[in-house]
Formats: sequence, C-alpha cells, structure tokens
Amino acid sequence: MQNPEVPKETRALLVETLKQVAVRGRISNRQIADYAGFSESHISRFFTNKFPPTLDNFISIASAVGVNLFISSKDDDTDLNKAFEVEGKRPENEGFITVIPSLYE
Repeated sequence: MQNPEVPKETRALLVETLKQVAVRGRISNRQIADYAGFSESHISRFFTNKFPPTLDNFISIASAVGVNLFISSKDDDTDLNKAFEVEGKRPENEGFITVIPSLYE
C-alpha cells in the first residue's frame, strides 16, 4: 500500500501554525535558526513555504519555537479529543494530520 502525499494545504497550515506561535512568542528567525542549526535564510524559506520541509526539519523548527508534538488516535478518549468535541471540531478520520487553527487563536 502506497502512502498518500500530504496535501500542500496541510503542510502550509502546519508551517503557518509554527510561524504564528513564533510571532506570538516574539521568536525571531535568527533565534530559530540558531536553535535548530539552520541558516536564517533556510528558516525564511521554510516559513514562506518555498519548499516542503522534511519531517526532521519540521520537528527541529517546532522545537525551536517551543511547540510540543504528539500523536494520538482520533478515536481515543483523550482530553484533547474531548476539547475538540466541545468545540464541535473533532477531526474526521481523513488519514492526514489535522490542525485546528481556532485552538491557536
């Protein structure tokens, strides 16, 4: 079975979420680059979606802006899934990562 490609819109939303966290935390591209071990221009290209990030790069940059990543089944009875249900936004089983932007506003 072949894995489907992650849609560009999903990648862009994940990157935009990291960007917004960095902006709210007043974390500069230079600080992110220094922490993650990339050039500042690499971080700039990452945040403008000039190239699809590798998983390793995404995790490094997420760590640099202070984002915790975790994996949870959409069917589990977790506090996060309960919060999604309360908001009426429980992710559907689409087979891709789901980001709920309103939780970050």
